[in-house]
Amino acid sequence: MHCIIKIGCIKNRLFTFRELVLPLVLCTYAWVTGTSTASYISAIIGGIILYSSSNKGINLTRTFLVCIFIYLIWTFAEEQIIKFIIADHSIENIKSGTGRDRIWLAAFKLWDNAPWLGNGYIIGESNMENINQQSAHNSFISTLVNTGFIGFLIFCGFIYKWCKESFKTSFYNIYASITFPVIIAICININSCPVLASHWSFSTDSVLLIIAATFITFRNKDNGDSRTLKQLSKN
Repeated sequence: MHCIIKIGCIKNRLFTFRELVLPLVLCTYAWVTGTSTASYISAIIGGIILYSSSNKGINLTRTFLVCIFIYLIWTFAEEQIIKFIIADHSIENIKSGTGRDRIWLAAFKLWDNAPWLGNGYIIGESNMENINQQSAHNSFISTLVNTGFIGFLIFCGFIYKWCKESFKTSFYNIYASITFPVIIAICININSCPVLASHWSFSTDSVLLIIAATFITFRNKDNGDSRTLKQLSKN
């Protein structure tokens, strides 16, 4: 998430590479040395969308060309890419969501006890049978278990509105064009880590900030400039 934002700021000339080189190196190091397959995949997809964007929004033609280029890379370097993406996990664990298939089956079994209103926010999924986990490790499943089908529909509606609003404003607000790829990466990654459901962590604050900016700040039809962003960062 932070890598995409920093690269986006450099790409759109809000900051120079020299100004962001240290935090960018630190973020990249944390991403590369991490063991989350979902983080790798979501960041790569977010990076593709970022490359295809500009201060005028998403360029679908460029996105298509980038996808073709990545497909060619995958064709010739599939083995090496798989080794990087799966980190220290085995192929069997990846196929089962690093063992999360058992967690998700237990979560659906618990949801079946209270399908409409759920089992209680946060505390619901902590009651999964025969699972030594406090989280379902998936925002959508967590929401389904904790708040039921009604809460799940509300949550999905919010995700859709968030993505739609960000995509729409990305065509006239440069900050939205940077954060839209981040939002897509978040929506992919929450299928592994429910930072928007019940698993509040160090990354939740950043996600909530992007949500607030999407619905409040980015609606202003002003692309802004580097001075505006630098002033905000100082404050």
